[in-house]
Amino acid sequence: MSATPIRLLLLEDNPGDARLLQAALAEHAPGEFVVTCVERLADALASIGAESFDAMLCDLNLPDSAGMATAHSVAQRFPALPLVVLTGSFDPVGGREAIRQGAQDYVVKGRSDPQAIVRTLHYAIERKKLENALLEANSALEKRVAERTADLDLTNRVLRSSVERYQAVTQTATDAIITADAHGVIEDWNAGAARLFGYAHAEAVGQPLTLLIPQRMRDGHLAGMKRVQSGGERHAIGRTIEMEGRRKDGSEFPIELSISEWTVAGQHHFTGTIRDISEHKRSETALHVAAEQFRGLVEQMITGIYIVQDEHFVYANPRLAEIFGYASPDEVIGLDVMLLVAPKDRQATAENMRPRVGERIASVPYQFTGLRKDGSTIEIGVHAAQATHGERPALIGMMQDISEKARTEEEARHHMEELRTAFMSTVEVATVLSEMRDPYTTGHERRVGSVAAAVGALLGFDDHFQEGLRVAGQLHDIGKIIIPSEILSKPGRLSDIEYQLVQGHAQAGYDVLKNAKFPWPLAEVALQHHERIDGSGYPQGLKGEAILLEARIMAVADVIEAMSSHRPYRPGAGIEKALAEIEQGRGTTYDATVADACLRLFRDKDYAIPE
Repeated sequence: MSATPIRLLLLEDNPGDARLLQAALAEHAPGEFVVTCVERLADALASIGAESFDAMLCDLNLPDSAGMATAHSVAQRFPALPLVVLTGSFDPVGGREAIRQGAQDYVVKGRSDPQAIVRTLHYAIERKKLENALLEANSALEKRVAERTADLDLTNRVLRSSVERYQAVTQTATDAIITADAHGVIEDWNAGAARLFGYAHAEAVGQPLTLLIPQRMRDGHLAGMKRVQSGGERHAIGRTIEMEGRRKDGSEFPIELSISEWTVAGQHHFTGTIRDISEHKRSETALHVAAEQFRGLVEQMITGIYIVQDEHFVYANPRLAEIFGYASPDEVIGLDVMLLVAPKDRQATAENMRPRVGERIASVPYQFTGLRKDGSTIEIGVHAAQATHGERPALIGMMQDISEKARTEEEARHHMEELRTAFMSTVEVATVLSEMRDPYTTGHERRVGSVAAAVGALLGFDDHFQEGLRVAGQLHDIGKIIIPSEILSKPGRLSDIEYQLVQGHAQAGYDVLKNAKFPWPLAEVALQHHERIDGSGYPQGLKGEAILLEARIMAVADVIEAMSSHRPYRPGAGIEKALAEIEQGRGTTYDATVADACLRLFRDKDYAIPE
């Protein structure tokens, strides 16, 4: 007896025969079968679809089906179900036909003893299990073969696509891409290399790499190749190095070189990506000169300038040292800030210096009583801003001795005006520091301010409004100080995360300026200068007149200057393409009135962006 009864579906239209068969099974195999009886083929098919059966005993001639069509219908609809045909006459040919139609076996009514029927059902179930397992194994094998075939086809397609992409990328890249073998012989040479070095593809391929290296540097190159060939260290692999390159005409120029190593069939190959950094070097030199000039200006200012980090001075100009009675800035650098603050004001000063939660940069004006080196006291006015120094949080600002000016209200007001002027100089310091982190956009803010002021003048606004546009232009990108310098100067396309970081500069710029007391809405301009009339801009998606007029003017000026200027990831498009962009976006992307004024300024008034 089976541990679990066999669920048997009996399709028999003769109730008497059905009862006899059930009685015989109960007598000769007690408890082994649970029988469900139906009289029509349609009822049998419905039952199999609704319930689970282990086997089926099927008469062939029914009210709604006759002959082998009955067996065929069941086997076709439910091929996994063990089927035994029940026939009224012994017909070996008919039995074999039933098996061909999908039955496992057949029994003859009245001529098959009950034990034979039980045995036939058991055998039918076991054979069907083996048959189903074999079908599943064959199906799995066919599926695996199909998958392996598909994988192979996909691999071939990917390989072909990779080769095509590599060829497309290398031949369209602006950088030089050169491949050489382990002996330093050039194997591949893209169009960028031809432009950079002056050799055509046929002239370069097959030649040694020394063709591109100045004579004085060749011995070092050959020694390095020999070391690599003998399995030694790869000093240049995986790094970006700067060196000199040599053109076909013999001229030398500075290059930036990145080398990767790869192996095919046991053979080593090297691919170098080379960029001409002549312009970068010139900009770097110019920036260094500008930084020295600006440092000289700061050193000679009549206002004390300082940078504080971890509550200690890390920079102080000579005027700040003089205010507190020290002989030189060296005596101030390294001092705890609180040593220069009278005890009564230390708590308030510490609060003013505390970083503002949720704000990357915040400006704070305040006053305190200071302690000079000789112990005397003075009244100090401060305007400070949170910033970064050496990639770490810092406070940068100015201090002024306001002792005398504090005597009368008029003198105090005059002093605060000086303080505001000095603070704008400090903002200029922050702007220059930002430019030093991104040399490729040096001067961008000042040029945008000049274009914006010129557009404002053409629109008929007064000098005060124009000056506000000029200052707003200088500060509209101040929020970029939060963006890592490697992203600002990245030559390639930015990733989604990097682009989101760049977009954050508008909000950061607002955070920088929102607490400063300016006579113009500078913080709002910094926040909105990437908004667009049709709502496609960021960070708020403002539309139409919901965008501040100054920000609408700044948006146009920013696009004009940015498209005209060179960037590390693309050359400048030129003023005509920039004007075409404004003309195309007039009334949708850009304010129509502002766009018309900008077009008249450049096309009718012959205005040129200042250097």
